Amino acid sequence: MPQKKTIVRQLLDEVLLTVDGESERVTMVITWVGGHRTETRISRPVGRLTQLSYYADLLDRAHALRQEGQTHAQIAEVLNAEGWAPAKRRATFNASMITSLFASAQDATKPREGGRLPAAPHLEHEWSLPALAHALGMPAITLHSWVRKGWAKGRKVPSAAPAGRWLLWADEAELTRLRALRTAPHSRWPRPATPPSTT
Repeated sequence: MPQKKTIVRQLLDEVLLTVDGESERVTMVITWVGGHRTETRISRPVGRLTQLSYYADLLDRAHALRQEGQTHAQIAEVLNAEGWAPAKRRATFNASMITSLFASAQDATKPREGGRLPAAPHLEHEWSLPALAHALGMPAITLHSWVRKGWAKGRKVPSAAPAGRWLLWADEAELTRLRALRTAPHSRWPRPATPPSTT
């Protein structure tokens, strides 16, 4: 172990960690001997669910599952299967944590100290990005790229995350169109449109 530490000290010039507000997101910038720099994102444990950068989307997904008649234990299983991560050092959700998640919702809708706005309400036929991605059976990151290309309709709203969050619009007809687009060969996908407004 001492030898490994010595080798690391000879390779690294500086390691700078920057926490994104109170969230779990941390940017790590490594400056190597010689001047080359690399940057990566890592996650840190946080004490409260409301500190998570994706808290609003997590809550939306849990509410959608509850509306389907899922129990708290079943909701925990689905969230774990979909890759959602809880706060603190636990790797997975359990039923009691889902109870705590719903209990936190009322406080989360109140303005925070410093004037932070409550989460934007959903309009008719609006979905959070993770919820619509799940309904379409596709990765959320792919659906996000569709929004940026103008293939899916949505609006960006303020949130606890500095980058904001997307609310996407999809009624039954739009869901049918998006499902057809997802199954179409890539060669038949439309060319990127003008990026949607973020206001």
